[in-house]
Amino acid sequence: MKYFPLIWRNLLRRKVRTIFTLASVFIAFVLYSFLMVVQNAFSMGVEVAGVDRLVLLHKVSLIQLLPVSYADRIRATEGVTHVGHASWFGGMYQDKATQFAVMAIDPGYFQLYPEARIPEEQLHAWLADRQGAVVGRTTATRYGWKVGDKIPIQATIWLPKQGNTWFFNIDGIYDGDRGFDTSTFFFHYEYLDENRRGAYGQVGWYVLRIDDPSHAADVAARLDAQFANSSFEAKASTEDLRMAIKRYRSFFDRLLTLES
Repeated sequence: MKYFPLIWRNLLRRKVRTIFTLASVFIAFVLYSFLMVVQNAFSMGVEVAGVDRLVLLHKVSLIQLLPVSYADRIRATEGVTHVGHASWFGGMYQDKATQFAVMAIDPGYFQLYPEARIPEEQLHAWLADRQGAVVGRTTATRYGWKVGDKIPIQATIWLPKQGNTWFFNIDGIYDGDRGFDTSTFFFHYEYLDENRRGAYGQVGWYVLRIDDPSHAADVAARLDAQFANSSFEAKASTEDLRMAIKRYRSFFDRLLTLES
């Protein structure tokens, strides 16, 4: 502690440098924390997924969007039995310290994940409610949410056409089997697409089920060829989605190392 006055004087000697250094460290940790939330959401259920479930992402980067019209072309691909899509929403409840995964999905998304257990009456209520949301048991318990609550989510990526807050009705609370994540907040993609400012008709990624796990490589090759040389090239894979964001996490790991 005897050196503290000396350290303090040196920090104040170049105030602008000190402020920028502290700000860069803070931003690095915020971004790293955000990516951990993204990892949790993207790997949701993948640990228990068999090779009968494929993921289709933009070939360049997972932050690049794909046209929602791809769904019909994927569905028509030989070997594909079901298609769903999801989009990362971001969002914030109360403050930045209480972020959790928020995703916009199509109505049939849960059919791809039988590991998510939702009471049938709650699922029907969600399907009939444009502003409806289904939230995992962990997050619902954390905030004391119950079915029927109206929840405000502050926009961080997709701003609504009016203001910067989205409002959702909690129509269902899901539990998970076999390690399925129960912290995610799901809502209707159509509600997002109709009310956001821009990027209309685009989604984050596709999840699809195939008829025979032994044909996974063949189906993936058909999908890759189908979207090759298009404006939105895509890549199908059975690998854990966490591998897809490993490149981005490593960047922030290096950033934190430099700051330290």
